[in-house]
Amino acid sequence: MKRTALAALAIAAACIAPALAQVPSPAAKAPLSNCSMVQQPFIGTICAPPGSGKHPAIILLGGSEGGNLMGKAAPMFAAHGYVAASVAYFKEPGLPQDLVDIPVETIGRALAAIAARPGVDASFFPLERIRGPVLCLSAADDQLWDSPAYCNMAMAYLHAHHHPYADRAIDYPDAGHTFLFAIHGPGSAVTSVPIGGGATMALGGTVDGDMHAAAQAWPTIWQFLAQALP
Repeated sequence: MKRTALAALAIAAACIAPALAQVPSPAAKAPLSNCSMVQQPFIGTICAPPGSGKHPAIILLGGSEGGNLMGKAAPMFAAHGYVAASVAYFKEPGLPQDLVDIPVETIGRALAAIAARPGVDASFFPLERIRGPVLCLSAADDQLWDSPAYCNMAMAYLHAHHHPYADRAIDYPDAGHTFLFAIHGPGSAVTSVPIGGGATMALGGTVDGDMHAAAQAWPTIWQFLAQALP
């Protein structure tokens, strides 16, 4: 059975803007010269692997933080051999400023543009169905939303619809909402953020829990992509 060579990687532990502002980029060692900002037909960042040839592509979508902060992660995916595109869908000039009435065409335009790039292996279209395995990562102590429950719902839905792939959900104990960015030591683990007026927003997890989860999650992501997008 054919697999689509253009994939969207969605992780339940999405990040919010204040946390990302405090965390060193996970792509610190990735080659930045192959990255470019995009304004049309979508707003975001595209990073390509060095060298010629066709490569599978990854779409990176942020969460309630808005903007193009997932562009900080795109170079790391490019360093592993993927054309990585972060796509902003609100809170950027020319886009809705609030997470309300977001047009789905924003993502559709991005998919079409990325698939048309000369260096992208987009042999198998259309994308009406997920023709490949689904990996859902969640944080057991996520204080922004119940990410384990959402992952479980997704797995139950796929199972009920007889999805013929090795779908997998992994829940990391003692991990909080932004655990994936805790890969540069204790200083990169963010369990709460100030929101003004002396108040803080709890993201959940512990420093050790986030670091341990990140150390396990990233190799899992690379192995998953290598198998799903060979």
